[in-house]
Amino acid sequence: NSLGSQFRSLQILPEHMIRFLLPAERKKLIRDGALERVADIGSIVPPIPERTHVLEVDNFQNIKLYVAASDWDRLQRAQNVAFGFGRDSVEFEPGDEKADGSFKALVRPTLFAAALGTNVLALNSSSRIFGDRPVPMIATIREHPALTNPNYAVPKVGQPVYLQFVD
Repeated sequence: NSLGSQFRSLQILPEHMIRFLLPAERKKLIRDGALERVADIGSIVPPIPERTHVLEVDNFQNIKLYVAASDWDRLQRAQNVAFGFGRDSVEFEPGDEKADGSFKALVRPTLFAAALGTNVLALNSSSRIFGDRPVPMIATIREHPALTNPNYAVPKVGQPVYLQFVD
């Protein structure tokens, strides 16, 4: 934060992101002390826990998921699931205490492959992570998603997602 700004993401990050993409500029940023090389980035930025959890809740209260590899294989073959959420964030290594409620959903390749009022676990959303890996999403198909609530309790980012395969 060489400018001493409280708005780093607005005033500093865009410039540094562009310069970081160019190898010569990146070397210059490091040489000039604007960037510091970190040998063990995992000591600062922990890896994403390999546990199915809420990655994002969008403005329509749709739940985007990070799906553990152990769940991903089964999810691709499933037609129906029940889902529920844990109480604590995976960031804090939660126990297995579940929040109240379990909800049913159809598993479909895309979001709009079900009737109104149906919960869907769509295997694909508009989001991607880690080299084009799909981000599945749980949503209730609603006529007015901005004005109505889904048929499930909306969790917070980081809460574990428990999937029960009911096929």
